[in-house]
Amino acid sequence: MSGTYPNLLAGGLTDEGDFVPFELFAGESDIVTSQGTASTTALEQFRVVSRYTDGTLIPWDGTTVSGRGRPFGIAAQPIPAGSTGPIFVGGAFNHAALIWPSGVTTLPARKAAFDGTNILIGAILGVGTPITYA
Repeated sequence: MSGTYPNLLAGGLTDEGDFVPFELFAGESDIVTSQGTASTTALEQFRVVSRYTDGTLIPWDGTTVSGRGRPFGIAAQPIPAGSTGPIFVGGAFNHAALIWPSGVTTLPARKAAFDGTNILIGAILGVGTPITYA
């Protein structure tokens, strides 16, 4: 055998920086996915979506809460205009991780938007700042 075998034992302390995970989910629930086709507007990942009159996906307008046009899902990936992509139609989501219409800013309003669907909206509980270990 040529060369020396490296010392692979753990030792010392290496500061790898803060770990700040992206918190998409805010609780336990069945995660249910489906798919849909974006209308003439591209959808960003995690955009709250509704259906247009022809059944295609559109960004929720922030005001329609019943019938066609009400929010029912969340884009799981970016979906280009006219393309089909994955959407979440069930789960417990962190309201701060989603893309909402500009007028829907409070947690109670965001929760109410999904009343009657399989999507639950919540907030992350616990420490509000990153934890740094010495």
